[in-house]
Amino acid sequence: MKLFEQYGFAFKLSLYILTSTTILFTAIILINLFVTRKIILDDVREYAKSVSLYNVSRIERVLDGVEKVTNKAAKLLEESKLNHKQIHSLLKVLIKNNEEIFGGAILFEPGVYDKLYNNYAPYYYEDGDSLSYIDIAGVNIVGVNHYTEEFWYSVPFEKGGPVWSEPYFDEGIGNIIMTTYSVPFYTINNGKRVMAGIVTADLSLDWFEQIVSSVYMLESGFAVSISETGTFITHPKKEYILNESVFSIAEKSNDPRLKEYAEQMVRGETGFVPLESALLNKSGWMYFTKLPSSNWTLAVMFPEDELYSELNYLNNVIMFIGIFGFILLLLIIVIISKKLTKPLISLSAAATEIGDGNLNVFLPDATTKDEVGKLTLSMGQMQLKLKEYIKDLKQTTAEKEKIESELRIAQQIQHGMIPKIFPPFPDIPALDLYAKLLSAKEVGGDLYDFFFIDDTHLCIAIGDVSGKGVPASLLMAVTRTLLRAKATSGIRSDELVNLIDKELKASHDTRLFVTFFLGIIDLSTGEMDYTNSGHNPPYLIRSDGAIEKMIVNPGLPLGIGVQNKYISRKINIKPSETLVLFTDGVTEAMNTEDAMFKENGLEEVLKKTAALDVTDIVESVFESVKVFTNDVIQYDDITVVAFNFKEKYKVDNIG
Repeated sequence: MKLFEQYGFAFKLSLYILTSTTILFTAIILINLFVTRKIILDDVREYAKSVSLYNVSRIERVLDGVEKVTNKAAKLLEESKLNHKQIHSLLKVLIKNNEEIFGGAILFEPGVYDKLYNNYAPYYYEDGDSLSYIDIAGVNIVGVNHYTEEFWYSVPFEKGGPVWSEPYFDEGIGNIIMTTYSVPFYTINNGKRVMAGIVTADLSLDWFEQIVSSVYMLESGFAVSISETGTFITHPKKEYILNESVFSIAEKSNDPRLKEYAEQMVRGETGFVPLESALLNKSGWMYFTKLPSSNWTLAVMFPEDELYSELNYLNNVIMFIGIFGFILLLLIIVIISKKLTKPLISLSAAATEIGDGNLNVFLPDATTKDEVGKLTLSMGQMQLKLKEYIKDLKQTTAEKEKIESELRIAQQIQHGMIPKIFPPFPDIPALDLYAKLLSAKEVGGDLYDFFFIDDTHLCIAIGDVSGKGVPASLLMAVTRTLLRAKATSGIRSDELVNLIDKELKASHDTRLFVTFFLGIIDLSTGEMDYTNSGHNPPYLIRSDGAIEKMIVNPGLPLGIGVQNKYISRKINIKPSETLVLFTDGVTEAMNTEDAMFKENGLEEVLKKTAALDVTDIVESVFESVKVFTNDVIQYDDITVVAFNFKEKYKVDNIG
């Protein structure tokens, strides 16, 4: 939240509380909205179902009544042979006793029921307050040659059972929308039961349209009825009746979902489905169910915005109350937080003064026992502790500066004890010698030295005192002093080392010891007499570039306090061959991954620099170690000494 870092605690507190409250309030509103919408939708679905079933029941009562009287008339014709008068009376009773029936007919199958009724189809229908009669067999009212070819005859004849016809507009007689219920009747002819004709009852659908149009949902919801083929029987839009179907509307509006609903309807299924189609011209819902007698469908549809209008109004009221509540809550939080943070502002200013060094700044009184009061007491304690700390720091700093000054002096003394002028023997140009020491601390424990014992013998030594700091540097100084004091003409390296070891054991009682390598080189012959006291064996770079690790006799470090006698070895160093001495600070140098430089690393450097002079060899070793360690701080001194001479000398050639 870097955007609000510059604002105060009161602002941040208000922001966090209001943000949390807003998220919580929004979550509650959304959950309530979701649950309430589901409850409302479930309630409306049940209401739509009950309304639909109620009106289906009303319609079914009418259709069931028509089916019963028509079925009875067909059964009467089967059970007894009726004459013309009886047939006419039967039709009149059928119509007069059932106000929903507009007209009725008995259509005889030619030559089956009675020879007298060959091609005979009496039909009675309402004509105002009276009944009119025509013989359909002798009147061409539908543009076909014979009544047996009409759907209200041919379909039940083929099915062999009662059938409700598709609604149709009756032209010529009724000029109304009607449907026909057709029931076949049978007779025994030559011992076989054969179809003798069809009894029909024509129903005007005015009553049906009144029932369906009386159904409403919410403010603008309405009901429609659909035939077995999906054609609209009733619809608020009169132009849809018998002219459009659910399938045609779905095709025109390119609505595959509506087509799926239409297929469910014609299959006689019941459903409650979302509606996004031309049927409603807006989002809504539709409940549809089957009329069992006729296989028609009654569908109730209503818009979604009316379904949730009261819920949306309630949500708007809640949102308004919520916004007002947020504003009020913000004012309360700001007032309270400012009151609570007032002491913090004073403490903050005091902390700034203390940070600037003013430790005598006034702190407010801790009048409460809450977190602010505890913080005030803590700052007071901090103020006192800082004063004590600064006092102690000044004293410690002075002591530290004194120690550092003494260490610098010790470092200067230590460095002054080892040769550091190169070349060390400028009057002997054929003799090449170079050394470098890098201390891990102000004063270290590594040492090297080289000097002439006599005209032809050069003494060269390197050592590493265990431990670091002042004790190690003192032991190093003692060892170097003993080396110079005990080295006399004609002495062997093992004699000299044994003398130094004896003196060190007698002169110090610490646990420090010195690893030491001493070589005495006869420059006239190139022979080096050398003794090793637990130190790393030197390397010899031969004239052909080969790197040879020198063989040393085992020996304990100097001053270790154990009886020990050192034995020397000899090796011949030819002109242009280089002797390289080093301390373990080289091979044990570590990088960031705690890996050591090791002797392999040193040997690689010596191989690459074999042809160089001693100065370049030593500097290359230091540079390689630096690259390897990647400037990681080392905890051991690093020392390298390289010696080379180009020819052997006679006594009169030296000095």
